[in-house]
Amino acid sequence: MRFLFLFLLLTSAGFSQTNTYTISFENAGHHEANVKVNFPDLEQDSLRVRMSRTSPGRYALHEFAKNVYGVKATNSKGEKLEIIRPDPYSWTITDHDGTINLEYTLFGNRADGTYTQIDETHAHLNIPATFMYSEALKNDL
Repeated sequence: MRFLFLFLLLTSAGFSQTNTYTISFENAGHHEANVKVNFPDLEQDSLRVRMSRTSPGRYALHEFAKNVYGVKATNSKGEKLEIIRPDPYSWTITDHDGTINLEYTLFGNRADGTYTQIDETHAHLNIPATFMYSEALKNDL
């Protein structure tokens, strides 16, 4: 069993991209978190990032993107990139140089098993309600 796990880990390592997430709470008094994501070594022309619409174990749509604002993207040189919002839960970023640095503000003022709560004393983070994920797009946008 250990061999299988090690084999899967090593063989999948060459096929995945490592994205780096950083979260900070400078404005916790207003229930805000600042989330930064680095998407390196991109080969496709465009990248679509999304917020989940649901949470594991829940059967309702929650539309977590409603709590995201101030979305900004830059390339590896810090140059601003254009962001298109094709629907309420995703953003498309084009014309990058192989790296996209994404930053957004997340509002969280509802502590339960589905949502996010941020204040001066703690942060209760539900992963689907907090972090965007990437979806590679074909070159034909």
